[in-house]
Amino acid sequence: MKDARNRLKNAELLSLIGACLATGGIALFLQSWLEPFKLLLLFGGLAMHATAMYYRHRLERAAGSMPTHWERWLYWSCWLILAILVFYILMVGP
Repeated sequence: MKDARNRLKNAELLSLIGACLATGGIALFLQSWLEPFKLLLLFGGLAMHATAMYYRHRLERAAGSMPTHWERWLYWSCWLILAILVFYILMVGP
């Protein structure tokens, strides 16, 4: 059962990375048009991602699902990266 869960999580992660790469490619093509909206898009995306991460983690815990070691590491690493990114943007600017 745990092996099937790991494969499912790996597929979800690969799908997410692929979607991010494709979105980045599209953004490069539309760079001049998206320039005025860059902070709105960035902070909106970060807020949505953080909210979804929090609720998903909460729902999985409520269902009694134990995260694998790499899921736990990825979850907390993501929070750290989000915090560093927001701090950097606020201190240095876009």
